[in-house]
Amino acid sequence: MKLESQFIALIAELDGQVGEPAPTDHFVTMTEEALLARLDPIERAIMGSPAQTITGLSVKARDLPRVRSEYSKGPIDQTGWEGRAVRVLVEAICEVARVPLRI
Repeated sequence: MKLESQFIALIAELDGQVGEPAPTDHFVTMTEEALLARLDPIERAIMGSPAQTITGLSVKARDLPRVRSEYSKGPIDQTGWEGRAVRVLVEAICEVARVPLRI
């Protein structure tokens, strides 16, 4: 649960930085890079820990679209077979866990 809350907080912070007007593009890049550096060990711990509950599985599932964004962009009918399979599985896990896919 602790990893989940850290993951959600950092993703929300990262989403808040993306597209936000800043004095320079360099500033945005540095800020995003710093957030990604903080997120990396949390993601590694999430992926390295066994999912023993549906909540644990949903944390892993919600990380996948961020890591493989090509599977979550655009209409599903315009996504390749592999992308569709991953996307449908992730959506199903989140639905069963009753958590939003988008953090």
